[in-house]
Order: sequence, then structure tokens, then C-alpha cells
Amino acid sequence: MSQLLSCLRPLSLMRGEDIGTRLEIEQRDPESLPEPYKELLVHRFDMTHTLQNFHQDELHISVLNARHTPEKYTREVILVTDKANIPAEYGVLQVSTGSLAPEIREAVEQNRRPLGAILRSGSMEVLHHPGPWFQLRPDEAIRNALALQSDDILYGRCNRIASLLGTTIAEVVEILPSVSPAGVRA
Repeated sequence: MSQLLSCLRPLSLMRGEDIGTRLEIEQRDPESLPEPYKELLVHRFDMTHTLQNFHQDELHISVLNARHTPEKYTREVILVTDKANIPAEYGVLQVSTGSLAPEIREAVEQNRRPLGAILRSGSMEVLHHPGPWFQLRPDEAIRNALALQSDDILYGRCNRIASLLGTTIAEVVEILPSVSPAGVRA
């Protein structure tokens, strides 16, 4: 559980509280996740591209909160499908701004595009180090952000994005809304 609480640090920092004591959250073996969550979360790719393929739609972001220090840029976002305009992911990411080229850092701070799309378009090669994976019962803030009508169990993962040299670029908490195996919101 300490690994899970540690990886949730960006969410705790954004909320200004220890999220591990606030949410009903449990670490999960990635192989035990139900579909389509296993397909969507258990991989070493960026979530932007994975969710675009799943929803067969481009994604944009809606920024809920953002904080900036000289070394870090943290934002709480919803990835939203372009055509259907439905939430595809709730995420909090903390970016080490010093590890980015100036044009990539500027694109991140403009809050217009998902990080995965920015990194791909900037031709920055990165490695994804996902895990741990978890399930949680959403609190009111997550329910509202994802436009959920119930507090059904949701699934997510943490992901450390690193340069090819191993330098951490971003720490990300990614939580998916309820979806059916066909990609329709449940």
C-alpha cells in the first residue's frame, strides 16, 4: 500500500490532503483487472493514444486546476472526447519542467493538449513505467469531474514517464470512468 500512496502524491498535492485516507482505494494486481480496464491500463504506452483508439475519437483536455513552481507544473485534468464530448479519463500529472525542451514545456503550460499528444508531436522519446494499478470508489470531486451518476468502483493506474536516460519527466495518476467492453459509458 505504501507504493500506491507514494504514486498518488500528485493527486494528494493537488488536493492539499492525504488522498490515501480520503478515498476508498485498493491496490490491484494488473492481471486481475476486468476488461476493458485491463486493456486500457495494463501497457507501457501513453494513455492519450490508447484512449483515442478505444473511443475512436481525438481527445482534448479540460483543466480543473493547475499549479506551477519553478521546478514542477501540476495539473488536474479531464481528457474529453472531441465528437461525443464525454470524459474519457480523470488525471493529475506533475511534470518536471526542467526536463523538457522549452517548446514542449510551453505547450504543456498552455493547457490545450494532453501530455501524450504533446510529447509525440514534439518527437520526444519517452518510456512509460506504469503501476501500481488500483480500484477506488470515487469521491464527489471525481464523480463531478467525470460526470458520474453513481459511486461505482473505478479503475486506474499510476505512470512514471521518463526520458530514455531514466530522468523522470512526469508522474501521472490516471482514473477511468465506468465503461462497457464496447467502449460505451456504463
